[in-house]
Amino acid sequence: MATKSVHLIIEEKRKEMIQLAEDYGYTSNLTVQASQELDYLLNTFSPSDQHYLVSSN
Repeated sequence: MATKSVHLIIEEKRKEMIQLAEDYGYTSNLTVQASQELDYLLNTFSPSDQHYLVSSN
């Protein structure tokens, strides 16, 4: 099982959201969902918590 830093996961989600916005527009359901997932990550892991590792499946 691979592990990734929270910082890397957040960065990947940010890039995904930007790509979705470019492909489908800012108000697309896909873009909004990615934005909400990014918000969750940012709100769950404050900067002081970003040393945690998260399992990726």
